Amino acid sequence: MLGGLESCILQIHDQKFGGDGMNAVMDGHGSRYKEEIHKSIIHFTVNFFQNYCLHQIFLSLWESICARLTRQMAACVLTFFVQHAILARPLSESGKLWLTWNMAELELVVG
Repeated sequence: MLGGLESCILQIHDQKFGGDGMNAVMDGHGSRYKEEIHKSIIHFTVNFFQNYCLHQIFLSLWESICARLTRQMAACVLTFFVQHAILARPLSESGKLWLTWNMAELELVVG
């Protein structure tokens, strides 16, 4: 799961954060990598946690293991995003706002 999310985040380098074209991109369209991360997390949650984790014999133990692994994965995803977001170049003022908005959206999705 983490590898798949990291490959989605790597698409940040295909996004153009500089120049005048950012205003057109920011008009209601989300970033492709952020949308793919959202879809991947929903897919993982529905197909793994809801169908598998909730049917275990030792439910409370399994839930604590799942919660710990989920927090670790969320921390890794956000750290990986920040590491690659700081490498995004060229970066205009509107690109900075767009990247900040993407980070806020990613925090909500991962949360």
